[in-house]
Amino acid sequence: MEKITRFIQKERRPDFVQTFPFCTYDIIFDNQVKQDNPKLALLFLYLEQMFHDGLPAREKSASKMPELMIETKEHIGHEFSRMAKEANYRGQGNRQHAIVEKYFMDNHPDCIATEFPLYDDEMSAFGDILLASGRPFQITVLDFKPDAHKEKNAPTQLFYIRKLLAEMTKIDPKRIDCFYFDDTSCFEVLFNDK
Repeated sequence: MEKITRFIQKERRPDFVQTFPFCTYDIIFDNQVKQDNPKLALLFLYLEQMFHDGLPAREKSASKMPELMIETKEHIGHEFSRMAKEANYRGQGNRQHAIVEKYFMDNHPDCIATEFPLYDDEMSAFGDILLASGRPFQITVLDFKPDAHKEKNAPTQLFYIRKLLAEMTKIDPKRIDCFYFDDTSCFEVLFNDK
């Protein structure tokens, strides 16, 4: 598999446009893989579409939505925190996200994309890290948050990211887990799908 990157721009405010390096693998274009695993095909077709089409302009951003009351569960010594620590991002300023995302792309066997774009008719978002395993089929969305234990809005942001991902891929949201983490803390977002 070869890593491929597309740079996507998003206007954050009238005087500031941010560039996101959407990174994935060329396997998303492999029709045989899609044919062999229909559930992964839904995810790969979405990634392929985003790689070709980019992100349309939308009024709302998932990161700016009002806080929802969503339960979380802290996991001490979690694999995601250990990997963040191994990435050695502390003290790297605005490069922290890129360092952790690259480390996951290079070292986690299920990592299929970073900075992946999502949208619906009203809202857009970027997910930090996307993991996918085929057997059993499960998707995990990771949101890297330095000082994760202080985060208030990460569960809300992940709620909307999960919602958008489920809508765009037609994958059952129960198959999408969400975590936010840093090198010392990892929190699982517990969704009530009723």
